[in-house]
Amino acid sequence: MAIVPMLEDMIRGIVAQLPGLPDTKKSQLALTLRGRGEDLERGIIEVLVRQYTVAEIEAQTRWQSSPEGRSIMSKMAAYTVDIGVHVQPILQAVIDEFLKP
Repeated sequence: MAIVPMLEDMIRGIVAQLPGLPDTKKSQLALTLRGRGEDLERGIIEVLVRQYTVAEIEAQTRWQSSPEGRSIMSKMAAYTVDIGVHVQPILQAVIDEFLKP
């Protein structure tokens, strides 16, 4: 399984969620996270094995190795942040309204 691209996507996602952090600190954080790559890889594998079958992992690997899969995964961190910005206020408003006495 291609864990390294998954780690890179995760690191990009973490750094993207810290927009106020200076670029030098973002670079340092990414480097520090890469230094813990083996630990992160172990954690990812443990979660994958718990959540998915071998066939599902193989299918996901094929998809992530395709040009479309790589493109989508490279955009996933920014997409997730963007969705949160737009959807979270709506969800919170609905929950607040629902919980009013």
